[in-house]
Amino acid sequence: MGKFSALVLTIALASLPSVAGACRRMEPNAGSLEQYSSVFVGQVTGLHLEGYENRLLGKPDLVEPELGPLTITNGASPVSVNAAVTRAIQGPASGAVELHLAGCTFDLPQLKERGVFFVLPDGKFTVVAWEHDAVAYKAWLTRLGVPQDGR
Repeated sequence: MGKFSALVLTIALASLPSVAGACRRMEPNAGSLEQYSSVFVGQVTGLHLEGYENRLLGKPDLVEPELGPLTITNGASPVSVNAAVTRAIQGPASGAVELHLAGCTFDLPQLKERGVFFVLPDGKFTVVAWEHDAVAYKAWLTRLGVPQDGR
């Protein structure tokens, strides 16, 4: 099983309904920014609601050889976001990027919304402090030394 498949499977299995816990919102880890492959301020230029699209088309969210087709039904279904990097803070980040949102996707961003993106080590998944969560967004801009306009 490849690293990407393992990560997707882990997220999928962790988000399945269980007594032990429910799908939860992921937040950046303030204590160890070095764990992220890159950190940047960006602006949303596109969304792909992969899980929603899959349900409309009757397709699974992923197929794992040992488990077969899996459909995620509790808010952690796959969502990709396209963003334009407006300010690189740590690691390689420039131009336009496409990343998968990690964790629950109940609270989706709007087109043109700004966020502070914390890209996980695989370079494909991200945790984001969105502008619509003004307190967290402004706190991250301050912590990272970015002017409040995010540029």
